[in-house]
Amino acid sequence: MGASAKNTAPEAMAQPSQPASAAKETYSVQVASSKERKDADAIRAKLAEKGYSAYVTESTISGKGTWYRVRVGRKLDQSAASNLAEMLGKGAILVPE
Repeated sequence: MGASAKNTAPEAMAQPSQPASAAKETYSVQVASSKERKDADAIRAKLAEKGYSAYVTESTISGKGTWYRVRVGRKLDQSAASNLAEMLGKGAILVPE
């Protein structure tokens, strides 16, 4: 029976690390938001010229209409997204996916 106690102890120790669901949350970095699609596309193109994999998302906001958000990065952990936001400069914010 001593062997079975050894087998269950490591499993019990592994349990606390699994419930950390926040660690599974992913982020992207939003660098701009525009009412005009052409403006968002222009910002995306400038970022692409600099080597960033930027994309535009469309968001409908109640009472304000459609906005186009320019984002970089997909499915990044919080640390990587924070580093990317620092590289992109002022105004870059983390956005949960």
